[in-house]
Amino acid sequence: MTVSVRWLLAQRDLGLRLRAGDAGAEAEISFVMTTELTDPTPWLAGGELVLTTGIGIPPDAAGCRAYVRRLRDRGISALGFGVGVSRDSAPSALVTEADELGLALVDVPLPTPFVAVARAVIDEIARRANAANVEAGRAQQRMTRAAVAGGPSGTLRELAIGCGVRRCCSIAAAEWCRRIPRTSTRRTPGRPRRKCASTARRRRSGARRCRRTGRGVGPRRS
Repeated sequence: MTVSVRWLLAQRDLGLRLRAGDAGAEAEISFVMTTELTDPTPWLAGGELVLTTGIGIPPDAAGCRAYVRRLRDRGISALGFGVGVSRDSAPSALVTEADELGLALVDVPLPTPFVAVARAVIDEIARRANAANVEAGRAQQRMTRAAVAGGPSGTLRELAIGCGVRRCCSIAAAEWCRRIPRTSTRRTPGRPRRKCASTARRRRSGARRCRRTGRGVGPRRS
């Protein structure tokens, strides 16, 4: 589960502002990491929101550009810069490079602790994961009922509803059911007809009653 950078920016209580890299606002955040290292990439897996106060960012323009490129190449989702701690604002070279590379650069105001940003992301990811598990359980129950009541087509129809592709899956269900071979009732030529077991039992029972009563046994008397 993830949350987008745009979702995080919409949390008004955090006071976050997108400073650069609007093209990356739809990137998905899977984790939040705070670091002051000049090169944190060995400890990143991709998909993170990296939070920094800028202590480890090189002071020169070339160093700022290299810093942003390393993070982008590692696959992070966004860079959060804590303003008012080591610097009043993000360096201009950092802003320019983030904008050119499409990496979302977010200003984190001084009153907002990094832990509050991390907590917002973690809590929302946990909420979405729990909601997905609950819905998966409900969908499984609906599919079980559909399998009992409607067979394969009912199961696929319920699966389509759960996946949000009802029309496509309904067509697939109809096509799948059309291809199911139907049981033939015609007898193969030259093959003896099999008698129903219940019919055979009834005939044997009737024969035993006839022998006990004498009816239907032997030639008729004139």
